[in-house]
Amino acid sequence: MGEKKNRLAKLKQEHPKCCFCGGSKDTQTIEHTPPKVLFLKKSRPDALFFPACKRCNNGSSSQDSFVSLISLSQAQEMLNEGAKFNEYDDYFKKVMRSVQNKNFQANKLFVDAGKTERRLKGLIREFNVIKLKPEAYTDYLEPWFAKQTIALWYKHTGRIFTENGAIRINHYMTHEKQIYANLISNLPIDFSSPAQNLSQGSWRTPDQFQYQYNFSSSQGIGLCAVELHKGLAYVALVSDRANYKFTDNASLISNDRIWRTSAEKGIHHTKAII
Repeated sequence: MGEKKNRLAKLKQEHPKCCFCGGSKDTQTIEHTPPKVLFLKKSRPDALFFPACKRCNNGSSSQDSFVSLISLSQAQEMLNEGAKFNEYDDYFKKVMRSVQNKNFQANKLFVDAGKTERRLKGLIREFNVIKLKPEAYTDYLEPWFAKQTIALWYKHTGRIFTENGAIRINHYMTHEKQIYANLISNLPIDFSSPAQNLSQGSWRTPDQFQYQYNFSSSQGIGLCAVELHKGLAYVALVSDRANYKFTDNASLISNDRIWRTSAEKGIHHTKAII
């Protein structure tokens, strides 16, 4: 407990303001972004932790669980019966139970889309096919993506994402994997580094979480691409400039939502100005 308090005290000293809601609220907690629940057995390297107020830290637990559930369901190890299939399957069921026990009804976020057949453990089996309702994206997936983007912006620019800032997001499921790969390889700007992941010594997790980015703190704009469990992925266009319009790369985004943050509302969306 003493070590935890000392760590928080050090974080408050070095990063006195919450990095998630514009920089006006004091740091009160340590936020691990991405959260432990995203990783198998809730085991993640001790990296990518950020200064947060209590609202920004505690207000996204349902989103954390839901994003974990969807990303695990899209994991290559799950869909292709990989070497870690049993480990993934067991953890997926645990996260499913956790989601069902939380105070939001995840089943209301799905729509029945028929059935399909696939081979599992040598046998052809029938599975239900589901689709996500629009509110699954607007209330759970995209605000989580926006929060992760704000965290990466802070890490790599050293600047708190302000209330002037705007983020536009496009997501990709596993069946859109090639679309995502083609997009990344044909972006009009190059990423500034190879794919990054969480690491602690020799312990790395590129199979569960990795990202690429190109942020310009001097220009106040950038882009990042994040992939979860080699399945669910998203691309985010970022601007921390007032009234910036994403005209050059707007074709990358297939929806009209723009994500912002503020001390009053936290992370929220409005309609994009195109």
